[in-house]
Amino acid sequence: MTTPDPHAPPELPPEPIEIAAGTLQLRPWEHRLVPELLAAMRDPVWREWAVAKVPETEEAAGAWIDARLRAWREGRVLSFAVQDATTAELLGSVTLRSFGIWPRAADIGFWTAPAARQRGVAVAAVNVVTRWAFTSLELNRLTLYHALQNTAACQVATAAGYLLEGVARGALPRAGGGWFDMEMHARLAGDPAPRPAAPTP
Repeated sequence: MTTPDPHAPPELPPEPIEIAAGTLQLRPWEHRLVPELLAAMRDPVWREWAVAKVPETEEAAGAWIDARLRAWREGRVLSFAVQDATTAELLGSVTLRSFGIWPRAADIGFWTAPAARQRGVAVAAVNVVTRWAFTSLELNRLTLYHALQNTAACQVATAAGYLLEGVARGALPRAGGGWFDMEMHARLAGDPAPRPAAPTP
C-alpha cells in the first residue's frame, strides 16, 4: 500500500454511500426520515447542545436533509443517517467535515435520538466512521469537539479512543444565544484501536 501524499486532498466519494456496521446501517439521508428527524430534534437534550437553528416543520427538516446531500456532493460535509440495520429506525447521525483546514484531517461529529441513548450506538457509529476515514479516505487525524459541559459526549469520545487535547473557549455559537466552550479530543490513524467497552450514551 502506497503512502498518500500528506498535502494532497483526500478523495471523497462523489455521492453519499452506505456502510454496513453489524446491527447498525449508516445510510444517506432520505426524505422519508423527516418525521423521525423532527422527533429527535424536538428532544430537550438535543436542543440544549444545538449550535444552529433547529428545524421546526417538515418543510424545514426536508431542507435540512437536502442541504446535507448537497454538501456531500460538493465535498464539504459527509453526513450519515445511523439506522437500525433491521428496522431502519433512525438512531442518530455521524458527520465528517472541515476537510482541508489541516492536511489529511477532518472533524467528526455525532448525535443520537433519545431512544438510542445508553445503548452504545454513538460509540459504535463513531468507531465505524473513524475506521472508514482512516482506511478508505486515508486521513491521518480526526478531531471531535463537544460542549465542555456535555459529559455524555465526552464519554462517547473517550470510549471511541479520542484523546483529550484541550479546550477551545467560545468556539461555537449556541442556537439559543451565547457561545459554547468546546472540549477537543482527537484520534490519529496510528493510535491503537479502543478496547470494547460497556454501552455508553
